[in-house]
Amino acid sequence: MNDEEARLETARLRELLESQHRFPGSYTFKIIYRSEEEMPDRIREAVKAATGIDLPTDSAIRASSGANFQSMTLDLQVQTAQDVLDVYEVLSKLENIVSWF
Repeated sequence: MNDEEARLETARLRELLESQHRFPGSYTFKIIYRSEEEMPDRIREAVKAATGIDLPTDSAIRASSGANFQSMTLDLQVQTAQDVLDVYEVLSKLENIVSWF
């Protein structure tokens, strides 16, 4: 994807978020990652460093039945749709994350 396509896709996603959610407000993120003890802290630190958004330390974390994966549910207070896209961008760059939505 070239720069112009990426810019258009970001604008499309921002418009979609704005049509489906009210900002500012709460937004729920679900993150699935390979089980690793320090992953929740790495996720929190990376998101805060890149966006300035504080992530709660009491996030809901569940292990898969085989304990190979964990999921983290984050309910964050975001100001704009761009905040949501910024968090997704950070998550896309972290190792051991399998999925986020």
